[in-house]
Formats: sequence, structure tokens, C-alpha cells
Amino acid sequence: MAALRGVVLASPEKGAGAVCAALTSGDPALESIALQLVPEVSGAAATEPFAQCLAKVPLPVQTLLLGALAVRGDAAARGAVEVAASSADRAARLAALNALGTLGNEATVKMLVSRTGTERKRRNVRPRGTASCGCGRPVSMRCSAGCSRRPAPERKPG
Repeated sequence: MAALRGVVLASPEKGAGAVCAALTSGDPALESIALQLVPEVSGAAATEPFAQCLAKVPLPVQTLLLGALAVRGDAAARGAVEVAASSADRAARLAALNALGTLGNEATVKMLVSRTGTERKRRNVRPRGTASCGCGRPVSMRCSAGCSRRPAPERKPG
């Protein structure tokens, strides 16, 4: 494990490949060390191998790698992070959206706004200030037979 850190410090070009190999190794201890090294590998050229590695790692590692790429702060990873923002896995999707907050630019803002609305729909969250009747429909769409249940109280902000 110390050898991995030594490779990264001695030769950043080889270090990025070694870190990616460690991330896909399946060894939790080695993956943990590799995730810590992602922000430390010097040079912009190292970001591309990390971005390519994103699709090859298991979902829990992918989520953590997205955070490490955000800490790294190199916009070269933005394309791969945008792809991860469409992940079926909620944790990976949210980690990618969070990383885009750091790595994104003006063009990313529109995608972030649309994803926020999509996430709200996926979680079935109503906008604040709307109430629903007991059957779960918005008050303006009460059951045609009439719902005998009282509307759900509005949630307080915060």
C-alpha cells in the first residue's frame, strides 16, 4: 500500500494507472488508499484515466470516486461526471450532481436545474406550499367521490 503511494509520488504518469488498477481490484483496503490518492496525483493528464475508471468501478467505489474527482477540481472529468449524473443508482447520481457543483460551468447549470426537478419527481416530493388530501392527490384534484380524509399538513421549511 505504501508502494502505491510511492509510485504516485515518483511517477504521476504511472501513478494514475496504478490508482485506477487499485480502484478496480476488489480489495477494500487498496480501494480506500487509491481513493485518498486521486486528489494527490499531480498533473492534469491524470484526470482522464480517473474519469475513464469511473465506469469500471463498483457503485460504492464510484460514489466515492466522484467525490474524489470533485476534490481534485479538474474540469477534464466533467464529461464522465455528467454521464454518472444519469446513473440509476441514487447515491451515485447525487454524488455526481454534487461533483458537478464543483466541476461544472455555465452550461452545467441548466442540466443541474433539470436534474433537481427530476430528482424531486423520483422521490415524489411536492413543491413547498402544496397540500394533499388523504388519498395523496393535491387538494385541487380531490377524488371525484370525495375524500373523507383530512388534507395532509404542509411541511415546514427547514
